[in-house]
Amino acid sequence: MKRINILLVSGILGVMLMLLIFAISAFKNNRKNHFIRLFPPHSIWVSKRVDLKVNSYYFAGKSSSNVYLANYTNFNYIFYSNFDLSDTGHLLMHVPYFEGVNYDKVLTKIDFPHIWMFDPVGKFCLFGNIETDAFSAKRLLQSFAGLEVGSNSNLIYQTYDRINNTLLLNENNLTDSNSNHALYPLGSPADGLYGSDGKIHITENGRIVYVYRYKNIVLSLDSNLKLLNSFTTIDSNSVAKVKAKYIASQNKITMAKPPLVANEESVVDDALLYIKSPLLADNESKGDFERADPVDIYDLQKGMYKFSIYLPKLDGKGCKSFIVKGGYLVALYDHTLVSFKLNILGI
Repeated sequence: MKRINILLVSGILGVMLMLLIFAISAFKNNRKNHFIRLFPPHSIWVSKRVDLKVNSYYFAGKSSSNVYLANYTNFNYIFYSNFDLSDTGHLLMHVPYFEGVNYDKVLTKIDFPHIWMFDPVGKFCLFGNIETDAFSAKRLLQSFAGLEVGSNSNLIYQTYDRINNTLLLNENNLTDSNSNHALYPLGSPADGLYGSDGKIHITENGRIVYVYRYKNIVLSLDSNLKLLNSFTTIDSNSVAKVKAKYIASQNKITMAKPPLVANEESVVDDALLYIKSPLLADNESKGDFERADPVDIYDLQKGMYKFSIYLPKLDGKGCKSFIVKGGYLVALYDHTLVSFKLNILGI
């Protein structure tokens, strides 16, 4: 009997030790980031799915009624759908040939019926009308990245300042050669090429929103790149944890180690900013985090966090990008387009 009790106690202690080891392991793999999220009930549900068959699509833009997807492998082809995915179709454009344009590398932006096609290699922009197939071409003076188009064909994009080793936000007009060229420094030399990287958004009233990728900062600027205000997101990563290195044999700059991403993907709809975050909050469970990605919602006018929603993963993978409009969130997963209905009006 005494031997049985000893074995029983030993077994219980062994189980408790294993549970403790698993708890420590889970803590290390999913460490807290010193912030919490608020999740209202019944805030999002699936409306419909559409199989795109191939994984080479990306979001090119939206209108009041439709979302548009361009294709990396066929720049002439545009897929479109309304926001609940009940009505889909495609457009086959006839883009004219312009000398010097690398058509294999063009990226498309659409504000129907207006379209812009950017070649970052040749530094060209093609712009025109989808309905008439009328296009013009303009060569930009600088290499660019992260480009967005505002009203009156104002281009907002990133360029690299080699002297100060950081990124600049640029404003240029496609149609007015006499327009002033505005610049805004996005970081300091200490940030380097990657530390000040982020995503550009343009709101319906022309405000420019810049969401840093590796730190918890959001900038709001006017159309002339004058800073209006800035605010921080709910996570605590105020300094970009990213480091680059130069590979002389390949003459290129690359990441020295995997960086800590603070804001993975973001979109703007009206006065709300949606940020898909890869960081675990203190009040989230590992299980919830494995099944879905949190999307944090902010009021741009007040610079204030509202609450979060969970964007479900598909076959264990999160979405590549998403768009929000008219109470719907449309997400692109590999080769599948999914429409979610949002129940967040009036926040």
